Amino acid sequence: VQSTKSTKKSSILREPSRNPIQRVWQAYTSSLNSRPLLTKCSVAGLIFLTSDLATQAYFRNDKQSTSNNGKTTLSTVEDVTFQLDLNRASGGAFFGVLGASWLHFWWGVLEQFACRYVPAERSKVANTLFKVAIDQILAAPLYSYSYFFITRICLKNKSNQKVISKRSEKNSNENGNEDIIPDLLHAIQSKVNDAHNHASSLVWPTMMKHYKIWPAFHCMNMYHTPLQHRVLVHNVCLVGWSGYLSYLSHGGAAEETSTNVKNISSVTLKTYPTIRLGS
Repeated sequence: VQSTKSTKKSSILREPSRNPIQRVWQAYTSSLNSRPLLTKCSVAGLIFLTSDLATQAYFRNDKQSTSNNGKTTLSTVEDVTFQLDLNRASGGAFFGVLGASWLHFWWGVLEQFACRYVPAERSKVANTLFKVAIDQILAAPLYSYSYFFITRICLKNKSNQKVISKRSEKNSNENGNEDIIPDLLHAIQSKVNDAHNHASSLVWPTMMKHYKIWPAFHCMNMYHTPLQHRVLVHNVCLVGWSGYLSYLSHGGAAEETSTNVKNISSVTLKTYPTIRLGS
């Protein structure tokens, strides 16, 4: 009788849950146990893809149109036909896959290194602070730089494509196909330099805002969340942050700078009014 009761209880526990959220979680955990790296990369790529598409849709009113005089003005929804940039979104998804792969191996090495020198059995708080300090000093700037660099590299540069096509047609007509390779190398070098300059100009202003949010979050994540689920928690919270990074990487930083300059100028005008001396 006891054996039949135990088998009934085990069969009840093994039955799939009717709750769809629990079903998704069970499918994720089972996939995580069997294919951890593939699961983390797939979820991260999906998160970055949807976040970038949502950012494009949200800031569609901020598209710029150039008038006949060459001046840049903000356009409305009626003036501009909005189209999603799938190339830009795919670049964000590509970084999501690379970033999840990096965090999968990096946090595993960091966990072993911290447990060796600052064991969690001795002090879990000290172990967590040790891991967060190393992660935020070494890995966080590299993570932000890689995002801006990769998403810039993945964008299509129409001007470079026109220059390459013109130079390749000219060289092919004159010297055959021998000079096409130098043109390609020149285009690759210019694209890499452009991505490096773009990432270098954005990484440190971004890190100043990063350090206001993420160190506290990583302390909570590394203290309470098991190692195999930390990348998931990190990626879920990246939904909003990756959208902000996409906004900065595609013109949002220039808009923030212009608004800051306007605010500073308005403050200075209010602080130092014009004084007229009576005759």
